Amino acid sequence: MTDRRSPADDAGALLLGRALSMIAEAAVMIVVVRLLGKAEVGVLAGMLVVCQTVAIVATAGLPALLLMALPGQPIATRRAIASTHLRVLHALGAVVGVGFVAYALAGERFGSAPEDAAVWLWLAPLPLFDLPMRALPNLLVIEGRAATGARLAIGKSVVSSAATLVPVALGAPLWAVAACGTIGAAVVWFALPWTLAQLYRGVEPGAPTPGGGATLWRALPLGLTDIAGAIAARLDRHLVLAWFSLEAFAEYQVGAWQIPFVVNIPYAVGTATAAPMRELFAAGRGRAAVQLWRASIQDVALVVVPVSMVFFVAAPSVVELLFTARYLPAVPVFRCYTLLTMARVAAFGVVLVAAGRSRDVLLSAAFGLAGVVSISLPLTAWLGPIGAAIGAAIAFVPSAAFYCWRIALAADVSPWRTFPLETFARLVLWAAIPGGLAAGLDHALDLSPIRGLLVATVVVGVGFAALATRSGDLHRDHWRYLVRWLTLRPLRDRVLDRE
Repeated sequence: MTDRRSPADDAGALLLGRALSMIAEAAVMIVVVRLLGKAEVGVLAGMLVVCQTVAIVATAGLPALLLMALPGQPIATRRAIASTHLRVLHALGAVVGVGFVAYALAGERFGSAPEDAAVWLWLAPLPLFDLPMRALPNLLVIEGRAATGARLAIGKSVVSSAATLVPVALGAPLWAVAACGTIGAAVVWFALPWTLAQLYRGVEPGAPTPGGGATLWRALPLGLTDIAGAIAARLDRHLVLAWFSLEAFAEYQVGAWQIPFVVNIPYAVGTATAAPMRELFAAGRGRAAVQLWRASIQDVALVVVPVSMVFFVAAPSVVELLFTARYLPAVPVFRCYTLLTMARVAAFGVVLVAAGRSRDVLLSAAFGLAGVVSISLPLTAWLGPIGAAIGAAIAFVPSAAFYCWRIALAADVSPWRTFPLETFARLVLWAAIPGGLAAGLDHALDLSPIRGLLVATVVVGVGFAALATRSGDLHRDHWRYLVRWLTLRPLRDRVLDRE
């Protein structure tokens, strides 16, 4: 692994790639809602939600296990471990594909429409290509190739977006959309052997590593964690999909739209800092690892909080501009998800993974799932779809508190010395003050959607920057880092280094 990179630059590279890929994915939704009716949007969105949930569950924690297994190992051993993980992921993808086939045949036998069976039959090969690719970003970060991971993320998103948009734009049936999605995943998969050849060219396999069964068993706690986390993160969507009309689900899916770039910042930073934290925990310096995590949270919040406030204040303008006035009923759900995005400034599980506390990760995820179920179910039954969104936002608080308790035990620090709550609350205040002013201007002037969004962006952005700089929360190093990435200097430096 190279020493020429820094966690901040790795996070920036991952974030840039994910941001551009999310913009492509957002463009798909923006176009689809204009081409299809609400019921058709609901069907397509439901299929995607189910596939995404199944894919996360089926990876069985193997991508996260790479963050624990590879740092500090010789390159030959890293190659052997990575190869084993990828073989297991291919096998799991084949198992999921067989499950899709069985589901399609069973549905056809019990009276489902032939078109529904065709959709799942065409989707059956997709997990074989998709699951192994989910481990590639973590592998590239560990090997010091975060910029390559960013480029692959962009390419993958462009291909998958085109695979959805082209058949929809041509008026193709849903099974054809599924077929194009599978073909797109197969095309992207060819980047996997090419990347492995680049990473480990001339490297002979190292000492024998645990076999596939042992690797899967070791990943089981993280796999169960992923299952709990995937269900918890998408339970609200599944509830709305199961209990309400397709039109209501289409509106909910629009409201639950994630802000490109912002939503992935904490996970990009968490992935980039995982290896340094792992090394600190291994050296018995848990307090230093938590301090590194706390510092990253403040940096993340400096971006996530003000941008989320802009979207919260300008929610009606954003929904109308992106998804047309037909989807204005989605504004309350959109605001709930924006508040949730504002609160998600940390990747909690990464710290416990770095500490080697896979049992604590599982306990925390199980607690979070129990909280989501106990809060979202009654609220959905009582308030309808908006109750599901409110439940998702409220359930985050006890889940985060439980994670902080387990992190404190792992690092031998006080729970109050984990998440920097005081700093976060102060940054929220610096965003809320200009946010209230922007909301008042929008109401008083009755601005058009585009002007409302511009006013919110300028007022919140300038106001937050002024207040945060005045208080010392935003300082010269932050501005310098922002300028470096706005000019793409770290990526240009990597290109020059490679040459």
